[in-house]
Amino acid sequence: GGRDSSVLLHMVFHQTEHRPPVIYVHNEIHNPVTLEHVQQQCAAVGAALIVATPDRTAFEQWKAQGWPILGPMPGGNWMTRYKHLGIRINCTACCQRLKTRPGRKATKAAACDAQMTGLRAVDDYNRRARIREHGNHYMTDGLMIYHPLSHWTDLMVRRYLRQHSIPADPSSAPGEWNGCRCCAGSWKF
Repeated sequence: GGRDSSVLLHMVFHQTEHRPPVIYVHNEIHNPVTLEHVQQQCAAVGAALIVATPDRTAFEQWKAQGWPILGPMPGGNWMTRYKHLGIRINCTACCQRLKTRPGRKATKAAACDAQMTGLRAVDDYNRRARIREHGNHYMTDGLMIYHPLSHWTDLMVRRYLRQHSIPADPSSAPGEWNGCRCCAGSWKF
């Protein structure tokens, strides 16, 4: 539902013959306006939308594997600095359990053997490292994963959105949060 995914959706449906289903993972920590935006975007291009949900709540995930507050790098640094407090911060496990895994499960259930994402290397350190290690496509969990925008810059994304008059996700408006509340929103120590 974010800018990168909107660019990818537009590119696939306007510049290729492919008509894959769109998988959106709806969890309780995304801004609720994003789902409505995704539905509108899919309707505009005639894409079939599959809404997937995680098999546990965010709170259940955090109790089991650690809190995702601060984002991956700052969270790891905070935990190292304050390890005497015994608080586990684990953004990677949260993202895997509440976003990646349900998305891949829904992709397989839709009888697809590949998945494209709007993931870009400039978004964070872990994404840069993953792309540096695997490239912009790799096989995992029985799926071929593609990141066609992996080397796009923010300027390239903004220009594409403007050039094609792609509407912005309302969650990117001032005063809203974009992405998961805990990593991209306002939940800070």
